[in-house]
Amino acid sequence: MARQIKSKRVLDKIYEYQTLGTNLRFYEAIRSEFKTGDLLFFSGEHWLSGLIRWRSKSAVSFRFISMPNGYLI
Repeated sequence: MARQIKSKRVLDKIYEYQTLGTNLRFYEAIRSEFKTGDLLFFSGEHWLSGLIRWRSKSAVSFRFISMPNGYLI
């Protein structure tokens, strides 16, 4: 079941912060497990990510849907 997370602070408490290198290695390791239509949610540290989170009133700044060819839209 999905749960709504309204702030980055709560998101950071639930999911431990990882360095960029760790995140990229983790993504590459699980990428083959993505299926068409899987939803992926990201929350960045850049000021633009903060602006998107503030404007959308969401804890995440980017959302993607996986496609059969491996691309994210």
